[in-house]
Amino acid sequence: AGDSYTVESSITFYGYTPEMAAGTPEDPEEPGTTPEEPGTTPEEPGTTPEEPGTTPGTPEEPATELPESSVNSIVNMVQNTAEGGTINVDMGAATVVPKEVLEAAQGRDVTIELRMDGYTWTINGKDIAAGSLTDINLAVTLNSNAIPSSTVQKLAGDNPTMQLSLAHNGDFGFRASLTINVGSEHAGKFGNLYYYDSDGRMVFMNAGSVNADGSVSLSFSHASDYVVVISDQEMSQADVPADLQ
Repeated sequence: AGDSYTVESSITFYGYTPEMAAGTPEDPEEPGTTPEEPGTTPEEPGTTPEEPGTTPGTPEEPATELPESSVNSIVNMVQNTAEGGTINVDMGAATVVPKEVLEAAQGRDVTIELRMDGYTWTINGKDIAAGSLTDINLAVTLNSNAIPSSTVQKLAGDNPTMQLSLAHNGDFGFRASLTINVGSEHAGKFGNLYYYDSDGRMVFMNAGSVNADGSVSLSFSHASDYVVVISDQEMSQADVPADLQ
């Protein structure tokens, strides 16, 4: 059995300083300038309020990064963890996983558990395959309702569902397991993960059994909008109605 480490108090404050949380203040207006000339409109012609592909009502949360001292401590711990070991990291309010941490684990049988606000990401270094890694925002919005309710109803029928949206856009460059809680009342059932693609189709990804405490772990390799369908039996792509295939 490998070693298991938990990041202790010097690092478990993981989160952010007030300055980081506040973000970058807007530049003040120069003295004497007027906010808006008469007859001008708030937006220039041709601009659109949202980028194509974004979902109204589910704006991305501002990314919060770990302090550099915490990043260095985690990297050091990863490098000094034996093969088969596990590192537990309390991310606090931070959601950005630094590339230095991913690079330190890449190719090694070392598991990193990243505990965030209401969910946990688990990454094994053997599953990090990208040739070029970058910082990645792994924020998750639970109960996002980004997928049309009519589509979810058609897929799930009378089965309970939970929608979730990931902040990152595109592939991760690695495979990771996301553990969320769907309710202990669903213990013994299955959580079935479906991806909502850009053409409005539902694509089955994988399934996991719901534990006694209501937690279920599902595998991800890219970010988008998803729905978890809770069912008595494990589902598959064959359970997707023809008009959603």
